[in-house]
Formats: sequence, structure tokens, C-alpha cells
Amino acid sequence: MQTTTNYGLNIVEGTDIVNPLTQLNPNFTALDTDLKAVSDLTIDAASCVKTGTVHAVTRTLANNIFKFTATGNWTTGDTMTVDGVSVSVFLADGEAPLTGAYVINSEVLCILNGTRVTLFVNQVGAGNVNFSDTNVRYTASDVQEAVEKASTAAGTAYSATQSVSDKISSMNDIQYEDRSYTTDANGYANTGLSLTKVVNAVCISPDKCVTEVYCNAADDPYARIFVHPRNSYTGISNAVCTVRIWSV
Repeated sequence: MQTTTNYGLNIVEGTDIVNPLTQLNPNFTALDTDLKAVSDLTIDAASCVKTGTVHAVTRTLANNIFKFTATGNWTTGDTMTVDGVSVSVFLADGEAPLTGAYVINSEVLCILNGTRVTLFVNQVGAGNVNFSDTNVRYTASDVQEAVEKASTAAGTAYSATQSVSDKISSMNDIQYEDRSYTTDANGYANTGLSLTKVVNAVCISPDKCVTEVYCNAADDPYARIFVHPRNSYTGISNAVCTVRIWSV
């Protein structure tokens, strides 16, 4: 049995006898953990409603990175809540946001750490901030570039999430069945199963034999198996074999 390069997931080989509980189930646990990590790194869509001096942000997925379109101007002394919880608000340089940090229709990128929110405002909002202080390390163009890169990363992360979800769904559909076949003179037997559905096949008997899955003729949609000894590629002819076949 081999493992995948990036995540160390188990890959069943043709000669393996597989126990799904100990060798396939860990794949699901690893994929679930990695999928959650990818989800945590995506940018969540949020909404913001300003009532008086309070900017009330509501997230869609409760991720710690989120973006909203401002419905009111930020003014010195304003406060913010995230999903109903009061938070302290700072800019990327650690300073409190002043009047004009962002304005109506600004796209505001935020990172939530505990009850502390850091704002990464776009060029419209950042243009109203005083950058005369030499300690400020972020310019309007810096922030705009960060927003654009974050948006691109969000799209990539979403695609990765969908890909992993599809693979998990596919793995959940895999089933196996023990079937008996009699090989022909060359060691082959037709499974009667669609080649696109067969995932793997393992010879249970005769002992010390190998089963491989092949396509039939170009116009035949069914998979066939080839049974041969482990130390030889000469097929076992006219043999009654029990084969465990995994299919979806």
C-alpha cells in the first residue's frame, strides 16, 4: 500500500487486502481536517448595518477573515459588533480608525482575532487617512493590492474546497463485493461491471495470486480481470477465482 505525496492518504494497490476500518477511514478523517483548514482560510461574505454609531457586522460562515460593503461612513468614536458581539477595531498599523477610515460603498476586508478586528480598507477609504506619520507602513495602493490578492486567494480556496468535497463524496460511494469467476485460457475473466465503475480488484483465492483490472475491446464497456501468480505474468487458465471488487 502506498500513500499520497501531499497528505499521506492511503492508496490501495492491486495486491493489497484492505481493511476499510483501519486503512480507508483514516483518509476521511484527514480529508475532513484539511477541508476545515481550507474553509478557515477563505474570505467570508458579511453584511454591515450602521445604526447610530454602531456598525453591526453579520458573517455568513463565521470565518475569521471576512469582507463587507460599508453601508455607512466610519467616524471617530464609532464602534463595531460581529455577530452581536462587541469588538475592538484597529487598522493594519495598530492604530484606531479615524473619521473616513472607510465610507459608504467601500469594500472592507477584516481579520477577527478573539474580540479584536483589524480593518484592511480599500483605496477609497484609505485615501482619507493621514499618511504623514512616518510610522505608518501601509499606503492606499498597498491596501488595494492586498484586497485584490485576498479576493484572488478566496476564489482559489473555494475551488480547492469544492474539489475536496467532491472527492469525499466519491469515496463515500465506494462499496465492495466478493465475486466468483472462471478465467479463460489466458487467465482473463469478464466482470460484467462497467470499467468506469470498478475502482480495484483483489484476488482472495487461489492464494498468492494477483488480480489486475483491464478494459475489454474498444466497443465493450465492461471491465475484465487478469489473474496471475505474484512472481509471473503468465495468466492462470481455467481457474475458479474469488475476487473482491471495489466499485462505485
